[in-house]
Amino acid sequence: MAVQDVMVKNIAANPVLSRLQDNPARQPFQQVVMSDPAFPTAPQSFNVPAGKCLVIECVSGYVDMPTGGKISDLSLQTTVGSQSVPHRLPVKLMLSSGGTDRYATCQLLRAYASPGTMVGYGVGTSGAGAQSSTLTISGHLVDVP
Repeated sequence: MAVQDVMVKNIAANPVLSRLQDNPARQPFQQVVMSDPAFPTAPQSFNVPAGKCLVIECVSGYVDMPTGGKISDLSLQTTVGSQSVPHRLPVKLMLSSGGTDRYATCQLLRAYASPGTMVGYGVGTSGAGAQSSTLTISGHLVDVP
């Protein structure tokens, strides 16, 4: 059986839609949030802009702990409507050096945050507390009426 080309012919007033044309409301989004004594003014959370819904698609980052300290929980906190929930993130010990253990995370996911709500994160530890942590959050914003 021979393969045949399929030809689509449209006029300029009626173009063939592509994914981006199908959803022009998508706006790229990325934000870094951190907790680090060396950068005390760095944001640990952020607010979703009014009139926008945030769709989070990837979260990556790290937590530095004193050697031997353990992370019991790393979670991203979002709110939809009045329901606030934690999204647990897996962590893995990546490096031990100079009295510090670095745990890393990189997770593809789909999480949502309503307009005007706060997105933040929390680190649960056993033993000593975290020395510093940084998360990079990426996805897109969608206009809402």
